[in-house]
Amino acid sequence: MIYNVEVGLYYFQYPDQLIHYKMEIIEIISGNCDREVINADLADHQSNQCLSPLGTYYAIDIIIAAVGFVFSISAPISALKQSGKLRISRGWSKNMARLRLVLGVSLITIAVCDAIGLLTTEGQPLDWALVLGIPMPAFLVEVSLLILGVMVIKKGCTSP
Repeated sequence: MIYNVEVGLYYFQYPDQLIHYKMEIIEIISGNCDREVINADLADHQSNQCLSPLGTYYAIDIIIAAVGFVFSISAPISALKQSGKLRISRGWSKNMARLRLVLGVSLITIAVCDAIGLLTTEGQPLDWALVLGIPMPAFLVEVSLLILGVMVIKKGCTSP
């Protein structure tokens, strides 16, 4: 993800220079990117919806990087805990439970505030397509945040 944003996965050879571009992950997944169309747009010195300038971070880029980081850290920790080679103290466990509680309450608060329109000046739910980069109905995001918040709180309350 960071390589795509900082170095670029797509490059185009202009007559006088080689330019690298960041590829938009959502457009790639949706299947709207065709190499010939992109090259034709760039040859006409136009932009293309599948490309962005280098260094352009969107919320979806940060979310994907964060999920990847969490998974890459949690897998070895989980394996060490199951094998018995990693012992977690009671104090550390309590602090983690408190952090889960705060995170869960925060997620629920965001969901409820968005549902009643407190996060925008118009009193409407947020446009999550602008926040996430993926067109999603506000109701779906609110329900997802609410369920995720409850699950995080439940995990925090049941952890030893």
